[in-house]
Amino acid sequence: AGKTELVIVPNDVLAFLPFEAFITTDGKYLVEKYDIRYLPSYSIGVALQQRAYPADRKPILAFGNAIYNAQSVTLNDRGFKSDGTQANLEQQNFNNLMKGIPESIKKGENMSKYYQALGYAWDNLPGTLAEVDALKVLKPEAVVIKGKEVSKNSVKQLSKTGQLKNYKIVHFATHGVVIPEFQELSALVLSQGIPGDDGYLRASEVSALDLRADFVNLSACETGLGKIYGGEGVVGLSQSFLLSGANSVAVSLWQVSDASTMEFQKELYRLIFVENMPPMKAIAAVKRAFIQRDDYKQPF
Repeated sequence: AGKTELVIVPNDVLAFLPFEAFITTDGKYLVEKYDIRYLPSYSIGVALQQRAYPADRKPILAFGNAIYNAQSVTLNDRGFKSDGTQANLEQQNFNNLMKGIPESIKKGENMSKYYQALGYAWDNLPGTLAEVDALKVLKPEAVVIKGKEVSKNSVKQLSKTGQLKNYKIVHFATHGVVIPEFQELSALVLSQGIPGDDGYLRASEVSALDLRADFVNLSACETGLGKIYGGEGVVGLSQSFLLSGANSVAVSLWQVSDASTMEFQKELYRLIFVENMPPMKAIAAVKRAFIQRDDYKQPF
């Protein structure tokens, strides 16, 4: 009673439950009563509170409208679609290929063959262009990177030169993929078909980035998933961003629609930049607004 915020430290598979969508005894969603945030562990929460970043950082760096090559995808959302590639590989050949993942990572090889073997294909996301363009309108000083520049090499270069750590908010409007069976392949999917760049910013590469962000927003599918390890919780993209220096990360447990996600993010940043609302409270406020709409009332 009298509380307005819940901090949830979920254990094991509880990390895959959307507590905001739980329904209370009076028929309301839990998010209608509380602002909700999650911590991987209490100790990580303490460590995050002890981080102190400069106040003079730039407001936001946003990546969107990456270039993808999929030919067989018809649905337009931020989840993955299978093009049936795996069906063309004999199981034994597939198993042998996947055994090579650790060695390929060690050698710094192009990893795209593994995603192709798993049957992943990626469609362009027109909603991400509208998403980052709207950001620029809301915050003219926002730095927006689009098209082929939304590449793994570009992100790594921004980190290497120290530019990545100069932003309070970093936003990725892209595809995302989390593969618990092959956790090394979990990644943000960036522009494809660029020579010398496989287009997959994997979790281990995220951990090596130099960030000083108050908030990293992963506007992509299933970015909150991962593999559960005893004592560590879910190991995936969200934990990798926390390790890289992000103080908070917005992720999704589900596949997300390109259209509704664009609307969600536009309103989120209006609340952050116009109403000066903290990201966590802004996310909760947008969810409450969606609940009042007939078209977006359902949690999905």
